[in-house]
Amino acid sequence: MQIPYLVHNLAPEISSLSVTVPDSTADKHTGDDAFDADSILPIEWQARDPNGDALIFEVLLRQVGNKRWIRIAKDVRKNSHSLDSNSLPDGRYEVRLVASDSPDNPPSQALSKARISDPFTVDNTPPRIEDLRFAPAGPSGFRIQAHLVDAASNLVAAQYAIDSAQTWITLLPTDEIFDTPSEMLDFTVGPLPPGEHILTLRAADTHGNTARAWLPLTAE
Repeated sequence: MQIPYLVHNLAPEISSLSVTVPDSTADKHTGDDAFDADSILPIEWQARDPNGDALIFEVLLRQVGNKRWIRIAKDVRKNSHSLDSNSLPDGRYEVRLVASDSPDNPPSQALSKARISDPFTVDNTPPRIEDLRFAPAGPSGFRIQAHLVDAASNLVAAQYAIDSAQTWITLLPTDEIFDTPSEMLDFTVGPLPPGEHILTLRAADTHGNTARAWLPLTAE
């Protein structure tokens, strides 16, 4: 005896959804890598269909607190998508992923499932280098001081160069660890050869935003 039957369609399952932002761990950003952060944020997920149907995905985005979602990708067939954070204003965001089994089902029977990511921060504003100043320090040497401030993220690195950006010297703040949005720098350069020089100072925050400031120095 043969009994024909139709397998009941089941909705897709999304087991994970993540948005990767730059690592804020200070000890991973003590060198040039802190100044070369990528603005591309990978969105990755894991999903399956209990019936073995092929899945198609839609990716949506909104600022935390907003009711309306903006669709940033549709008809995605892989398990990832890239978001360029430079295209967004600063703020806290979340991603909504919708998985559908419509490729293997008629429209009247297709099912979908949605999942929302944990909130993440978009920060495109560079730090501020404030109160950059110098004082003589020994023969042809200078004591340099500055205040670094960031509006949304922790600071993670600072470097300086004299006369050329070919060689950067890594700095630590006065408390010896970058772990807050406000840090003080206090360091000595020199002795320098007699004549005019230019000191370039740069600072980076968690999201790879970089600020630069310049200070002319005259060595006797």
